[in-house]
Amino acid sequence: MIKLSNGHEFRYMVASGALAFDGLGWWWERPLVRFGLVKPELFTVVLKTLTRQPRKGNLRWWKPWDCVALIKDGAVNKVAFPDKRSPLHRLEKRVGGGGGGVSGKPAQRFNWEAVDKLAEQGVLPVIGPSIMQYEDIGKMRRLGAKAYSFGAIHLPSYPIWLKPWTIFTNPCKPTQFVERKGTTTYEN
Repeated sequence: MIKLSNGHEFRYMVASGALAFDGLGWWWERPLVRFGLVKPELFTVVLKTLTRQPRKGNLRWWKPWDCVALIKDGAVNKVAFPDKRSPLHRLEKRVGGGGGGVSGKPAQRFNWEAVDKLAEQGVLPVIGPSIMQYEDIGKMRRLGAKAYSFGAIHLPSYPIWLKPWTIFTNPCKPTQFVERKGTTTYEN
């Protein structure tokens, strides 16, 4: 559990945009929320970017593929870099998607190594990112994470045309994982 300076405590969070920008789900997720299959109240929602002056990002509802690309078991996004090359553009050839922030399984090895090193220092509580399977929560706990973050798990499985139903099933996974915590322990 992590406690913020304003008193808010959380164990589970969703990365920015995972449940839309208001944290209540994208339009295709709203029925899942209404039927209780996705429960936004279980998660703290995190902003990607906060600027002093309003700034237009790359995301356009009519063509989201311009800034979010699905890759195998994850995504690459460059939502906050309008008309500019992302500082992560060198990843373009390696992972595809136009350069940007990589999330999901392709990022796990790097993210989890960072969690291990940061938790080892013991200075600040660490949030374990890139949770894609239920067992990942236990791995993060053993590495020293005090909270857990869900991001790319919400996205449809790649490629979408092979598993179109995952646009509805994947957003349910974090809720299922949190609710499963009470029946099966991953914290050993």
